[in-house]
Amino acid sequence: MSYISTVNKQFTDLIPRDKFYHFVEQYKGDKYAKGITCWGQLNALISSQANKWDSLREIETGLLVHQNKLYHTGSRPICRSTLSYTNEHRDY
Repeated sequence: MSYISTVNKQFTDLIPRDKFYHFVEQYKGDKYAKGITCWGQLNALISSQANKWDSLREIETGLLVHQNKLYHTGSRPICRSTLSYTNEHRDY
């Protein structure tokens, strides 16, 4: 059985995780995060761009449908209220 990588996984493979986590730690991105980490938020935003999802409801539904594939990127499905709050309050 051959392994086919998803588009989301191919995008996240381009980002060096050690540098990403270094910057998250340096700027305290996950300091008060309870529902979602910076990596999870990044995966959600990459997925929404790659799949042309425009609304939070589309992002939530799309991530929920593909939750078995999100495991390979180190992420999980996100509620739209959590994503909305994170996008509003987390410094870019």
